[in-house]
Amino acid sequence: ERGRDRALETLIGKDSRLIIEDLYQAYDALEGNAPMPPTIGYPVFREYLSGGRLCCYQPRLNPDYQDARLRVRQILHESLSPNFETLSENISYSHRISNNGDLFFVLNEGAESSRVNARLRPLVAAKSLEASELFADDGSAKIIPVAVPYTPDEGGGIGLTFELASGQSRFIEMRAEPNLQTIERANFEVQSFDGQTAFGWMTQNGTPQIAVRHNKKIVWHASKRITIPTPILLDSDNWIDTVFFGGTEYSQNLTIPADWKDCRVFLEIAGVGNSVQCLVNSGDAGLKISAPFRFDVTLLLAFGASNDFALRVWQSVDTQYSPLARLVAYPSIAVKITP
Repeated sequence: ERGRDRALETLIGKDSRLIIEDLYQAYDALEGNAPMPPTIGYPVFREYLSGGRLCCYQPRLNPDYQDARLRVRQILHESLSPNFETLSENISYSHRISNNGDLFFVLNEGAESSRVNARLRPLVAAKSLEASELFADDGSAKIIPVAVPYTPDEGGGIGLTFELASGQSRFIEMRAEPNLQTIERANFEVQSFDGQTAFGWMTQNGTPQIAVRHNKKIVWHASKRITIPTPILLDSDNWIDTVFFGGTEYSQNLTIPADWKDCRVFLEIAGVGNSVQCLVNSGDAGLKISAPFRFDVTLLLAFGASNDFALRVWQSVDTQYSPLARLVAYPSIAVKITP
C-alpha cells in the first residue's frame, strides 16, 4: 500500500541470513560431533515489535521426536490459523468450498475410537455460522445444535465435539445463518434445537442444563433432575449360538421394562474385535466394523414385552466366544429457554 520499504527489506534480509548461518553452524557441529553453538535454540526465530516473525526449524537437530513434533505444532499454531484444529491424535481432514459454504471431511485413522474436540475455521466470512452433518448414503443433513463460536480476537471459527469410531468419518458443512441461535454448552446429548426448546436425552444423573448466548451474554437454562435407569445385562450364558459361514449368530429373548418407553435405548457390546450386525425383533439396527459397538435400538423395541435380540459376529470358528452385552436407557428430555 505504501510502496517498497527498503529499510524493512534490508532488516528482513539480514535476519534471514542470521537464521541460515545459525543452521549451518548447527549442522557443522552435528556432523563433526562437536558441541552445539550456544546461540542455537529450538525453534530458531526472530521477532519484531510490529508482530512479524521469521521462523526456521529443523527437527533433525532435535533428537527428541516428540519434543520436535510439539515445537513444530507450536510454530504452526502461533503463525497460522488452520482450517481445522484438534488435539486428538490420528485425526485427518480435508477442506473444500461447496455451493452452500465450507465442507469438512474428518476421518479417524487410529485403531481406537476418539472423542474429538475441534475448531473449524471456514473460509466463507459470516457473523453467524451454522454447522450441519451431511450423510452420504441419502444426501440428508442434520444441524449440529451444540457449537461454540469464537470471536476474531479468540482466533475465530466454531468449536464442535463429536465421536469418531476407528475408521469412521464425518462430513460437516458450515454456512452463514444470520438468525442463528446456538447452544454453546450442554451436559446432555442434544438432538435438536428450535430456538426455544432443546430436545435430547440425559446420559448421566443430574439436572439437564444448556448455555445459550443471547445479546452477547451466556444464559444457563435447566429442567427437572433426571435419574438414569439401571442398565440391563444380557446373560452371556443364555445366548443361543448358530454358526454361519464366516461367523456366529448369538440370539436370546429379553423383556424390556414398560417405563423405558420414553427413553433412548442403546445396546452396547464389549469384547468383540470383529464386525457385528445387530437385529432386534427381526429389524436391522445396523452393522459396525469396529468399536465402539453401540446400536440405537429404540425404534425396534416393544416396551413392557418380550423382545428377540440377535448378534451376527464375524469371527473365526476357533475363536468363538459369547459376547458381553447390555442395554442402557437414557431418558428423553426437553429444556426450554425461559425469559
